[in-house]
Amino acid sequence: MLCRRGTAYYFGDGGVNGTKITQAVRTEFESFYDSVMGFVSAVHWSEPWIIALLSFHFVLLVTAVATRNRSEVQMGLFVFVLGCVYLAETLNGLGAKHWKSFSKQNYFDEKGLWMSCVFSLPLLMISIVMLIQSLSSASSLIVKVKRQQLMHQVRQSKKEGEGGG
Repeated sequence: MLCRRGTAYYFGDGGVNGTKITQAVRTEFESFYDSVMGFVSAVHWSEPWIIALLSFHFVLLVTAVATRNRSEVQMGLFVFVLGCVYLAETLNGLGAKHWKSFSKQNYFDEKGLWMSCVFSLPLLMISIVMLIQSLSSASSLIVKVKRQQLMHQVRQSKKEGEGGG
């Protein structure tokens, strides 16, 4: 049973031997925050290729939102975005080989953490936005079709009522 005493939550009856949840969550959050801030501070965000990469993500997001009512453009953009994610491992390998020609430091590790966080993750978020837009459009279309179907049934029943009497 989860009990509250003061500002901390405890498992059990809230006695002295209860385990503090908030302390464990706080410790984990602080550890995560420190890791993220270490990652952010280690990157030279003013490098031209990183600015270009972030601009690329921004333009893709704006394009995805601006073309939300054009399904063929959305499908092409969706395939392009997922294709980029698919090629991230290859791009990471190329970046690891040629980083000196465009970067001040090597961001491209063997496991591809940099590519996952800075390249693939934003692309996957954009694809999720596109999926949500597509689901919203599909649900609106289903509602529209169902309303038309019900209106058609009402007209048919009125015609049958007039013709049968």
